[in-house]
Amino acid sequence: MKNPYINLYMDRKKTLLLAASFSLLLTMTIIAAVYSTRPLLGQLNSLIRSDYVYSATTRNPVGEDDYIQYNAGISFALAKDSATGINADIVMQLKRSQYTENICWNADPLGPRELAISKELARAYGLRVGDSLFSRHLVDGENCEYIVRQLLPELLCVRFVDRTAYKDGVIVMGYDSRYEENISHTIIMFSKTPIDELAQSISEMPDSLLYRDDEISSVLKRATPYLLIFFILSILLTAGLVFFCAKSVAYNFKRLVRLGAEEKELNRAYNRAIYGVGFSTIFVALVISAFILCIIGIPVMSTIYMGVMVLGDLLTLAFTLNERRKRLWRRA
Repeated sequence: MKNPYINLYMDRKKTLLLAASFSLLLTMTIIAAVYSTRPLLGQLNSLIRSDYVYSATTRNPVGEDDYIQYNAGISFALAKDSATGINADIVMQLKRSQYTENICWNADPLGPRELAISKELARAYGLRVGDSLFSRHLVDGENCEYIVRQLLPELLCVRFVDRTAYKDGVIVMGYDSRYEENISHTIIMFSKTPIDELAQSISEMPDSLLYRDDEISSVLKRATPYLLIFFILSILLTAGLVFFCAKSVAYNFKRLVRLGAEEKELNRAYNRAIYGVGFSTIFVALVISAFILCIIGIPVMSTIYMGVMVLGDLLTLAFTLNERRKRLWRRA
């Protein structure tokens, strides 16, 4: 029985090699894009999930969603006698403060020798719930052991501004009265109460006001160049795949044009051949990338970015396919 469809006869071995090569390159691009920006996308995810309007520093506690940050640097290490500290943004819970859902990374109430750490910090240093960290107490010099009791969402630092030096994550300490009574400190508070009302309630005007929207803008400003580079690279890879696929069928395409093949059927054959390879390549790259990244662990914003990359690849596939087909007709 005669085949009702025109077949452009792409070489199977060459086509499989081409699809496998571009799947590998696209997979590496997706993983590199997500992995290199994961800390920033995690910070962005935590900011978007939170509901406070601004953060600021004060001298006196507000009583809700506020933390102590000590002027003398507290440091933690993985081992008791280690000379290398953990690069973390460290804050301490207040004994009488209420912690609400306005901050997505608020920890459960902690004891004086308990910690909550962000997932980004846990990943960077291989830490789990139940592990120990060590810190020399600033009041009496004792080398104290602290237990990790909770993992918080992905977070690089408590407050993010464009000039912020990179931290590996956040450590929240349980309240320790000796620190509060003996070490100078400031209060970092997060609120959506109008600033004038808040100032009246604590009898002072907060300093270093930072709006959450500005934090989000700062994170996006830091992450966008990397995201754009990998996005453009994935588009170029897809365009390159179409170019090589079109080149592999060009001879048969032109031959069939000269033999009088119907334009509509020939276009369908061309679309089937290129779309078949293109969709398969993008799908395989997406599945492999998703599997690897699920093992590594990624924030929600990374998943959204992957979706945008794949959508861009599909649009590029369609656009480039049409352009190469028109060019083949002009040269036939």
